Amino acid sequence: MGGGARASVVLARRYHFHMPGITYAATTCVLVLGALNGQNNLLFWLFGLAVAGLIISGVLSGAALMGIEVEREAPRTGAVGERMTLRYSVRNRNRLFPAFGLTIEELEGEGASETWPRAMARPVAFAAYVPARGQTVVEAVVMLRRRGEASFGRTMAWTTFPFGLTKKSVTFGQESRVLVVPRAAALRAGIVEEAAGAGDRGARLRRERTGDEFFGLREYAPGDSARSIAWRSTARLGRSVVREMARRPSRRVWIVPAITGLGDELAERAIGVALGLVVRAESAGFEVGIATEDGRPLVSPSPGRRQVQAAAEALARVEVASVGSAGPTGMRSVVAHDAVLVVGDASAGVSWAPGAHRVRADDAAIYATGGATGGATGGATGGTVGGAGSYEAIIRPEPPRKKVRWWIPTFGAGDVAKPGAAADAGRGTGGDA
Repeated sequence: MGGGARASVVLARRYHFHMPGITYAATTCVLVLGALNGQNNLLFWLFGLAVAGLIISGVLSGAALMGIEVEREAPRTGAVGERMTLRYSVRNRNRLFPAFGLTIEELEGEGASETWPRAMARPVAFAAYVPARGQTVVEAVVMLRRRGEASFGRTMAWTTFPFGLTKKSVTFGQESRVLVVPRAAALRAGIVEEAAGAGDRGARLRRERTGDEFFGLREYAPGDSARSIAWRSTARLGRSVVREMARRPSRRVWIVPAITGLGDELAERAIGVALGLVVRAESAGFEVGIATEDGRPLVSPSPGRRQVQAAAEALARVEVASVGSAGPTGMRSVVAHDAVLVVGDASAGVSWAPGAHRVRADDAAIYATGGATGGATGGATGGTVGGAGSYEAIIRPEPPRKKVRWWIPTFGAGDVAKPGAAADAGRGTGGDA
């Protein structure tokens, strides 16, 4: 039933006044007035039929709705710019009455318990027929337009069967949540390597006292630790020497979306660029993590494709940090040997990483100039990384399709059947699909 879903409960049943029913009732009143004034039997018959229609419209559909149960099945995540399918399981517990023409739609909440209107249009599904003691599943497909957590609360099932005169509804309560992740921006290749360095391959060692690789030997100097003395080399050379260690450049990258003070459009674009950097960093072999501009680590650096999904879900929940927050000083030691990429505008930066590399979300040079999902325009408006397809394709890429050979036989206008003609015809023209 989706993320955070619970079993549905019936909240209310009611009848609604709507224009067809009001018009029909007004016509019925005119008929009874005419019948009383004219004492016309035909008008009395028409009035009786009109009243019977109202009763049948209310009783039949009302009795069918008494046994209806609706449960929502929502996915756990979705992506901005993609379609999401909500499934509704409709069960009819009536022994005699089937249900016809059921419309199922989500209701907007007065408070903050139902936040789905910010992320999508109203989901609406239609069940044409639910047999007595039967069950059916219907779907509502919506386009996701904004990241964040979309929560659902109340669902209404209503019908105007059989004559469209009275509208009857049943309201169900069921809590569900869908996390709408941002859409990764299509960034050019090599953008992460330029900002974070080449890493282990071809990178120079940096001398440090607390490195993890041996760099060389040097003479002992006052203040050096006794643990760093190379005793065998000291005995062989006849003078005190110490081991000098080194550290390779880190393969860890922190992505920091700096969206404080940005407009809504630029802030959402920066979030998309941050996710695009995560995908590029992962494909380049980096261990990528996510941190907020006020210094809170959201996702610890780690390799693997699952890191992309974890980063996407973390970025979906990122909100504007408090203005003037200096950030914890502990992050400075955490990222002391890591690359930090701050995504924002020209003034983007964080106090806990003064040497961070700035990536401007409004700079057209960072976006890819081609791809299957929008080319040059896809970079500025969203799109997917490198034209890889949907968010699901980024997390679970499809295997490449094999090429299919095709051919078209060619014949001349005056060709006649003769030896070798079949072989010539078999050549034809061909290509790859």
